[in-house]
Amino acid sequence: MVADSDARDLAFLPVDELALWVLRAMVASKHATFQRSHFIERLLRDEGERLPGDSAYRRRDATSSEPPHLGRALAEAWGWLLSEGLLAEAARALVKGRFPLDGYAFVTRFG
Repeated sequence: MVADSDARDLAFLPVDELALWVLRAMVASKHATFQRSHFIERLLRDEGERLPGDSAYRRRDATSSEPPHLGRALAEAWGWLLSEGLLAEAARALVKGRFPLDGYAFVTRFG
């Protein structure tokens, strides 16, 4: 997805910088809503990473100098975007009188 970075570089970014990288990917995709787990999985696939639980995933020791798993870093970035008001819960299901679907969000006007 980003030619000059790899998964190791992305996982080392501060959460706010990674979050803005994620936001740029969302805007570039031109989708109206994003489902958290599917979007993160696509970013991981694009960066050649695997989700925790995949056979290639290994737990990281807390004292390791290895970067945090990119999937966890992306989940933190998603949370940061929500907390800063750059993402909001998708309201389409609410408009139709149904319960909101967990994990669906859209880029806000501020975002």
